[in-house]
Amino acid sequence: NLAEVILRMILTYLKPLELNLLPVDLNSLVENVLKGLHGDFLRCGVRSELHLGAALPALSGDHSFLEQVLETLFTNALRQMPQGTILVVRTCQEAEMLELSIRYPAPHLAADDAEHFFYPFTTSSAAFEAADLSMCKIIVNKHGGTIKVVLEPPKVLVIRISLPLQDDRP
Repeated sequence: NLAEVILRMILTYLKPLELNLLPVDLNSLVENVLKGLHGDFLRCGVRSELHLGAALPALSGDHSFLEQVLETLFTNALRQMPQGTILVVRTCQEAEMLELSIRYPAPHLAADDAEHFFYPFTTSSAAFEAADLSMCKIIVNKHGGTIKVVLEPPKVLVIRISLPLQDDRP
């Protein structure tokens, strides 16, 4: 029911987000989320390719919220990827930030879809996913990070997440 979906989106935005910040190993988090989605990857006929930075320092984050972000982004990717394609995940350190990039073919997306990727009322995704996608942006921002989405030629969606190594906020 559309009214329920819209209400869920509104409540998602209104609910305060309380983070429980602890050291998080980004590489382990990525690997564990991908392991948990292994069956989904097999069903979709898609595989993942990891390029994880060596000896990355921990970031200050809420493990369960960051896990939710990755699960949502990976699941959304699986819905858009053609069979036989590859989801490429990279991690590295850039100055005082940890960088995570997710790259995959998205032949059905338009540049406009990438621009409005996290807007729950304009996305072409199913309504339930839209609320989850918008939460990804909220969670990353609440961690003091950024998340950007671009559609590169030829129709490759790239999601870049930057998260600070340490939380210096009071």
